[in-house]
Amino acid sequence: MSRKFELHVGFPENSETAAKDFVAQLNKEEKEGWSCSEVDAVYSESAEVDPHNVPGTLRYLISKSFSLRKDESDHDLLVEAQWVISTLANMDIKDARLEIESVFGYLTRRKKDGDGGASVSFSEPPRWSREDLQLQDGKFIDTPNSEIHFILEKDTERKGWETTPRISMQEAGRILSTYGVDVQQTIEYRSQKMIENRRTDQKLICTSYYDTPATARTIARRLFVSTRLSEDLQERGYTVRLVLERILGCYKPIHKTHRDIAEDRGIECALSHG
Repeated sequence: MSRKFELHVGFPENSETAAKDFVAQLNKEEKEGWSCSEVDAVYSESAEVDPHNVPGTLRYLISKSFSLRKDESDHDLLVEAQWVISTLANMDIKDARLEIESVFGYLTRRKKDGDGGASVSFSEPPRWSREDLQLQDGKFIDTPNSEIHFILEKDTERKGWETTPRISMQEAGRILSTYGVDVQQTIEYRSQKMIENRRTDQKLICTSYYDTPATARTIARRLFVSTRLSEDLQERGYTVRLVLERILGCYKPIHKTHRDIAEDRGIECALSHG
C-alpha cells in the first residue's frame, strides 16, 4: 500500500502578486505536479486567530501530492518542502504558510452498479519527530494533530446538476453540527481543474480538528457508516467525501536580508565549483 503526502502553500488575499511570483518560480525551475486552487471565501465560527493559517483571509492554495511505496524514502518529499520554504524566504514572502501533511484516510460512496455502500480506506500516518521536520529558512508553527476535511460539491453525475441550489458555508457547518461535528473552518474554492473546465460553482471544505489520528478515524467511520450524512446531502444534490490528514509540520518563511541571500548564493556557487 502506498503512503500519501501533500504539500500545501497558502497565500492570503493581499498576496496575489506573491502567489503569482511563486507559481512563476515553479514553472521556471520546471517543478512538476503542482496545482493552484482559488479560494473565494473563508468562514469560521470562532473569533480566535488560528496561528497555523495565513494572516488574514486565505486566497490561493498551491499544492502537490506525493504517493510513496512503503519501501520508498521520504527524501524527495522533504527536499521539495525545503525548496519551497527557502524559495519563499528568498523571495521575501513572509505571509505564506507551508504545510506537510500525511493523508491517512479516505471515505467516499461507491456509485458503480447502483451500490450505495461506503468505500473506506485507512492507513497509519508516520511518526516523525520535530528533528525530522527541521527545515532551514522556516519557523515551525504548532498545529492541531489531525484533521478531517469534509469536501462537499454538487453531484455532477446528476441530471441538471448546474441548477442544484447552493449550500452556503454557514449552512454546511450547521448540517455537520447536527451529526456532532465541530467545524472550525470552512472554505469555498475552485480547484485548478474546475477553473480549467470553466466551472463557475464551488466546492466546500469543512475542517474539524482532533487530538489523535485514532480519534479522527473513529469519528469518520461512525459518520460515514452509521449515520445518514451522505444520504441527506445526496438528497440536496451534493456529494461528500472525507479526507483524514495528520499535520506533520507547518512553517512560516523566515525573511532573509539581501546580504543573507547573497551569502547563500556565494556558498552555492563555491560548492558548484568545488
